[in-house]
Amino acid sequence: MWSRHKQFFLPIIILPLAFLLFIAGGYFGLRITAKQSQPFRKYFADEFILVGKDASGESFLLEVALCRKQDVLLGSYQHSYSAALIYRDSNVSSSRNMFYSFATVSPLGALTRFEHTRAADLSSRESYKFSITLDGQTIDLDISDLQADFLVKNSSEYTKYMSVGKALVTIAGRQFPVEALTTTYYSTDYAPYIFFDGQDALRSDTHVFAIWDQEHNFYYLDTSTVLDPISQYQSHTWVLEKNHITGATYKSYGAALRIHEEGGKASSWTVDLQNATPSHFELRPLIHKTDTPREGLLSGHVKDVRGHREVQGVYFHHTYGGQ
Repeated sequence: MWSRHKQFFLPIIILPLAFLLFIAGGYFGLRITAKQSQPFRKYFADEFILVGKDASGESFLLEVALCRKQDVLLGSYQHSYSAALIYRDSNVSSSRNMFYSFATVSPLGALTRFEHTRAADLSSRESYKFSITLDGQTIDLDISDLQADFLVKNSSEYTKYMSVGKALVTIAGRQFPVEALTTTYYSTDYAPYIFFDGQDALRSDTHVFAIWDQEHNFYYLDTSTVLDPISQYQSHTWVLEKNHITGATYKSYGAALRIHEEGGKASSWTVDLQNATPSHFELRPLIHKTDTPREGLLSGHVKDVRGHREVQGVYFHHTYGGQ
């Protein structure tokens, strides 16, 4: 008699216990996994820098960043969008965050429209059309002739590429062409590469310049000095160049930057690029952002074997760790 009841009651007792152990194991396993490696946390971003002058010679700068970061515990993506405009009487910026269940770019904050088109022949060519509303003005952008010129990060976990092209700007009844730089990020696990352990304690000093000369040739410098470097982020210098006529691109890892300061702020920079065509730049801040004095428009000139040319572009000076 007992043997029959024993056979009946054991599954009743064991199955609930097994279920509870499964739930508990899954819970603590998730906490351990999230704490140690937090795998498969995806990250996507599209960044745009547009620089030029309108028909009357007024300088124009628009920067847009559209970032999407996955939160595996919430099962959604945090969308963080920002935009900054310098043009005529406008020197403003805006940012907005929102959680969505998807990673696709969607209207949010200053972004009111967004279209991304890839080439029908499945090549690396792509284009963008989007609209930004800032300071009561709507800016329509049409960016074309993008060809994924520079591969910057090339792992399956973290891919980053940059493209140089042209854009057509429409704002306040005016329409004019400008230079365009786009940067695209894809990461299948951003934890070790983008938002890594030790980032908050990082001490570094970084200067970035994106420059176009009057013949539309493109130059880019990213140089960073890191105190007490860690494996995820170390001191580095890299240079990009694109010839407007031939479309040829060059990449190197050496440059000399000299900073001239007045009152604790950079008053000018001297840059020597040892790239395909060694180039000497004399640069100065033109207009800085109202809320970020270490970022803004620059002007100056470049001298190389092809002669002397005026340049325009943007500068960024970022410091971390209380420097």
